[in-house]
Amino acid sequence: MQLGQLQKNLTEFERRGAKLWAVSADSMEESQRLSKKLELTFPIGADPELRLIRSFGVEMEGREIAIPSIFVLERGTGRIIWRYIGETMFDRPKLEPVLKAIEQASGVPRPASPEPIRS
Repeated sequence: MQLGQLQKNLTEFERRGAKLWAVSADSMEESQRLSKKLELTFPIGADPELRLIRSFGVEMEGREIAIPSIFVLERGTGRIIWRYIGETMFDRPKLEPVLKAIEQASGVPRPASPEPIRS
């Protein structure tokens, strides 16, 4: 999923008690421009020095960018309980496995959705 897809499905995450935030290797100014362009309502942080990206082990080899990845963290501890790390810039997870991981992490079954999930 890309940032725009995350935004389109934000209510699905919120219904499960999840909070989203993204991290980009871009500068704060570039991240803010992207956030505005995509009309993101969740935070996007800047990590141009790749500190957080490296600490999660998702720096793309030979390039100063992050591999597309999603992490589900346990509330309260910050412990990683599920992750998806792409193998290429274009390898991104589908929505359903991410939602399922959030449900399993929270122990809360998936609520009925009045809106279709958008990809």
